[in-house]
Amino acid sequence: MGRTITLWIATILLLGLLSGLVLAKDGKGGRANSAKMPKGWYTKSVALVVGIDNYKNKWQPLEKAVFNAKQMETELKRQGFQVTTLLDEQATKSEILRQLATVLPKEVGPNDRFVFYFAGQSQDERQGEGRDIVSYLIPADGSREFGDLWFSYLSLPEVRTALKKYRARHVLAIFDACFLDLLPIKRPFGPCDSMESCLPKQGLMLINSGFGVGHCQEGLFTSAVLTALQGDADKDRDGYVTFREMESYAQWLVGSANLRQTPGGEVWIGDGQMLFNHR
Repeated sequence: MGRTITLWIATILLLGLLSGLVLAKDGKGGRANSAKMPKGWYTKSVALVVGIDNYKNKWQPLEKAVFNAKQMETELKRQGFQVTTLLDEQATKSEILRQLATVLPKEVGPNDRFVFYFAGQSQDERQGEGRDIVSYLIPADGSREFGDLWFSYLSLPEVRTALKKYRARHVLAIFDACFLDLLPIKRPFGPCDSMESCLPKQGLMLINSGFGVGHCQEGLFTSAVLTALQGDADKDRDGYVTFREMESYAQWLVGSANLRQTPGGEVWIGDGQMLFNHR
C-alpha cells in the first residue's frame, strides 16, 4: 500500500513538472521565439492534429485529449507547420480520412514533411484462427452501442494506406493512444545518427504512447513528446531533435512515471528520420 501511494505521488509530481515545462516553452511562458527552419531542411511542413474528449455511443469520455491536441498544435506551429485541427465532434471517421487521405496529400511535396497526431481512445481486435491483432483509433462517431462496431473505427491499416499517399520526404504519426498492433511492417531503424544521414533519406515513422489498451495514463505521453521537441531530447545539444531522440526520451520519461506504459516507435518505410529544430 505504501509503495502504491509513493508511486502515485511521484507520478503527480512528474506530471506537474511536465506541464510546467510545456507551458514555459509553448510561446506563452518564456520561450516565445519560433523555431527557425535551417535552410535546406524542408520546403513545407504540414500537420493534421486530432483530439477527442467528448465521446458518446458507450465510449468513456476523456479529459485531456483536446488539451493535448491544442498543445501539440501550438508546438507544431512554432516549428513552422501549417496545421489542420479536428476537435471532438469535428473528428468523425469520414472527416479524419477526408483530410488524411484526400485533402492534405495534395498539399505536400517531395521535399516536405507531414505529421499526423491523434489523441483519443483506441481498441484492439483479435482476428482469424491465428488471432492476429488489428488495432483501431476511435473517432468521435465510433460506436460500441451493441458491442464494438469495428467498421465505425479507424484501423491502423487504413491509416498506413493513407500515409503512404504522401510524397513527403518524412512522414510521422504520433498516437497518444495505447494499442498492441504496430502494423504489419516491423523493421529496426536504419543507420541514421546525424543530420547529414537522417535528412536526405525518406522515412515513414510511428510513435505511440504504449502497448495494450488500459495501460496508458492520459496526457503523460504527449507532455513527454512536447518537452522532447522543445529541446530536452537533444542529448548532444546540436540544435535539432531526431525521431530516434524523441522516441528514446519519451520512453525514459513516461516509463519513469508509469511502469506499465512504454512508448514505442518504428520506421515503416525507408531509413530517414524526421528532424525538429528547437532553437
